[in-house]
Amino acid sequence: MVATNLGAVEDVQATIFIFGDSTVDVGTNNILNGSAALANFLYNGIDFPHSIPTGSFSNGFNIADQLELKGPEEAAKIISNSLDIFSVGSNDILDPVRLGTNLTMELLAVIRLTCHQHRKNLYNMGGRKFAIIPAAPIGCCPFSRAINKNGGGDGGC
Repeated sequence: MVATNLGAVEDVQATIFIFGDSTVDVGTNNILNGSAALANFLYNGIDFPHSIPTGSFSNGFNIADQLELKGPEEAAKIISNSLDIFSVGSNDILDPVRLGTNLTMELLAVIRLTCHQHRKNLYNMGGRKFAIIPAAPIGCCPFSRAINKNGGGDGGC
């Protein structure tokens, strides 16, 4: 028999925060007049019973709600040890394409600068580990799939 002493293993709790646009947002814009970013249609809510659209882009509390429950000191500890993931730009890139206007380099620069500013703010609050999720392929977000009658099914996504 071979015995190995691994010693005490400290409990490690990994926290991952995902910040971003409607592809990761738990909010709903149903109450905003004229908003094109609605979530009360398929494929949103597919993991709820009977796959009924809920009007929410995802499930549960958002990040701010969860951190508020912990209080300022615990929230600071959580942020300093977390992996912060950014998913931004999908709607900013999709909207000009959907509306038939040009996606400009200036718009892409604004998206990049906004993402950089958010990372900088989190860095100043103690965040040190960051990842960026690129914009979803055009036409593969639930909104695009729902309005694209020719795409059907997976629609190539």
